[in-house]
Amino acid sequence: MFLLILSVCFSQGFKFSVGKELIWGYNRDIAEIWNYTYNEVAPFDIKYGFNKVGKLKFDIYNYNYVEIGLGFKMKGWSVLFGYGLMDDANFGYRKVQSGEDVLYFVRMFNSILFPVVNTDFPYYASFQEVNYFQSIQGDRFYFRVSHANYIVGLNLLILNEKDGVRLDEFAKIFDFFYNHITIKDLSEIKRKIYSCEFLYNYKRGIFGLNLGVELGYEFSRIRNNWIDIDSGYFKNKVDNSRNYFLFDGLIYQSLKLKNFVFGLVSDLSVRYNLGDVIFSGGVAFRFYPVWYVRYEMDYPWGVGIPTPAKTGLRFVPLKNGVLFLRLKLIELEVNL
Repeated sequence: MFLLILSVCFSQGFKFSVGKELIWGYNRDIAEIWNYTYNEVAPFDIKYGFNKVGKLKFDIYNYNYVEIGLGFKMKGWSVLFGYGLMDDANFGYRKVQSGEDVLYFVRMFNSILFPVVNTDFPYYASFQEVNYFQSIQGDRFYFRVSHANYIVGLNLLILNEKDGVRLDEFAKIFDFFYNHITIKDLSEIKRKIYSCEFLYNYKRGIFGLNLGVELGYEFSRIRNNWIDIDSGYFKNKVDNSRNYFLFDGLIYQSLKLKNFVFGLVSDLSVRYNLGDVIFSGGVAFRFYPVWYVRYEMDYPWGVGIPTPAKTGLRFVPLKNGVLFLRLKLIELEVNL
């Protein structure tokens, strides 16, 4: 009897959506490639100086998303429960090597130039390798109530974000000093955002447009590991013995982030009704003017250019706008 009354009062529905989602804001610069050239083009005519010749940058997040939902409708009101999944990773690699007339540097953390040492002889010239990665995995749970042209939604966004940079330098200076320097900067963010969105829905023919704002609060934890490993050995020319040395420095920081979240929301769709089945597609975005991406490292010294940090290592919050752009390739709504 209860099921009969429920079926008369409510109409159930199912929603399924797949497409592409892109995120701008995480694709920041992580290192720059500089060189120092010294070249005597003519007697008493020497050309020298620092030049920025390239940069390393994280790519834009680009992944396939899947979203499912279950809804109910009754007398102009509709309720929708939904879940969406996102997952992507970026990797990169760069190698630079000094020569006879040029000395290369890798500048990281917006403040330091790590030199590729030793240009006494080309065959002694050291090289640097930079490896970097970035990943994001997220779950979005939402609950929406709509009536007439108005929509109110509750969202829970859970993000696990990781990124890291590793710089390796291998140096051979003259015949007695060998060195291997490793710099690592690792970051992990576990982010939870509870938010409420208010949307106005406008329909005209097959087109639909949602416009509104999202207000929420973020509870997150940021962990940073910064590791400096300097290892090598001196070679005694007399007895050919080797004296090893090792320096290992670690800076660890764990921060709790509580932050007010404000976002702009828009959703443009094209719909086609085929009986109880509705096919649609379109473009949607969420723009957050202020988003704490991570904490960046500043190092206290540099080579060739001034540095912002003068007294020691420090972490600086990296804040910028972030745009989530969704390309809804196909969205299917079925009324049961």
